[in-house]
Amino acid sequence: MLDTISDVVHGLQNYLKEIEFNPKRLDEVEERLGPIHSTHTQIWRANFCGAFLMALMPVNSWKP
Repeated sequence: MLDTISDVVHGLQNYLKEIEFNPKRLDEVEERLGPIHSTHTQIWRANFCGAFLMALMPVNSWKP
C-alpha cells in the first residue's frame, strides 16, 4: 500500500514539473470559452423554460 501511494506521489510530482503556466495561453483559452459558455447557457435556459411551460400546460394542448 505504501509503495502504491509513493508511486502516485512520484507520478504527481513529475506531472507538476511538466505543467507550464502561460498567462497569454490562459487568456486565449478563456476568450474561446466565453462564447461557448454563453451559448450553453442560452440553450439550457431555453430548454428549461420550455419544459417548465409544458409542465404547466394541459396535455391536450401540447404540439410537437
